[in-house]
Amino acid sequence: MKFIEIVGNKSTSATFKGRKIGHNVNAVAYEDGDNIVIRLESNGAWVKYASQKVVTKEQYNEFCKQQDRPLFVRGIEAMGAEVML
Repeated sequence: MKFIEIVGNKSTSATFKGRKIGHNVNAVAYEDGDNIVIRLESNGAWVKYASQKVVTKEQYNEFCKQQDRPLFVRGIEAMGAEVML
């Protein structure tokens, strides 16, 4: 897989199912052939107990369009984690 970007280009503290993940948590996008794989990472390491998401490039581009909520928050929440703002 080829690294694309940190979704929303920011990180924050987050929890996953009540368990604190860390202070440098973000969703990270990787290219895998025709698909985009999104993983939850903390301090650059994959949070293995959080499922990764596989979407098409079109779905990823649609997800990244500007909305009211910041992209980095939506990326983390899409992985099932909660942002600690």
